[in-house]
Parts: sequence; structure tokens; C-alpha cells
Amino acid sequence: MINIELPSFDFDFSVIGEEEPAGNSRSKTDKYYDILQPHLPWKSEGVYFLCNEAGPFYIGRSINLNQRVTVHLLGNERSTREYVGDALYVRGFFVQDICDQEIYEAFAIKTYNPICNRAKTERMRGNYKHK
Repeated sequence: MINIELPSFDFDFSVIGEEEPAGNSRSKTDKYYDILQPHLPWKSEGVYFLCNEAGPFYIGRSINLNQRVTVHLLGNERSTREYVGDALYVRGFFVQDICDQEIYEAFAIKTYNPICNRAKTERMRGNYKHK
């Protein structure tokens, strides 16, 4: 058996109270980049958890955390669109190696079973489970 332990969180910040940026799509995107910049520098890599009061509802990995989290917060990601307003905070850790990112992401998804990670929680050998 493989023993995996998730690293300590490098970032953990609230997205509550952040007024939705006004303006067109481009200005909203730029505003979110600015909001996230102190926590997630541009082109930072790692694993992130989108959380509500119950805990993580989506876990992902990215080679550009700022950009990827912004996509989720704007509601432009199909997997999290219906929960986008539920995001209270974002947490995670920086990991440069993509293989390590994949391992940590898969382990975290199996551990927390977040509702929006359907592709990795409802599939078994490439086929969706019948419910």
C-alpha cells in the first residue's frame, strides 16, 4: 500500500465579502486576478480546494492557480458552475511537479469526495456507475 500525506496548506483565504467585479467579462477577469494575486501569484502551480461551510466541494490542480481559480469563481467552469456562489474560501498548497500534483489531487478527491469532482468520483474504469 502507498502511504500519502497531504502537505500543509500554503494558502487559505476567504472569498466572502469580495464584491463581484462590475463591468464586462474582461474587466471581471482582471479584477479576480488582482484579488487572488496576493495569495496565488501568477503562474504558481499546485493543488487547490474550493470550499463552502461543509468543506471542499471541488478539488483541482493547475500549473496556473490564479487563472484556474478565477475561471471557477467567474462561473466559467462547467463542473462547478452551479456551486460558484457557494465558494467561501480557497485553500491549497504549491507543488511544481505535475506528477505530484496528480497524486495529491487524486488522493484528496478520494479522501474528501467533493460533490463537483464527478469525473474522478463517479467513474469506475472509464464507465459511469449506474445509480
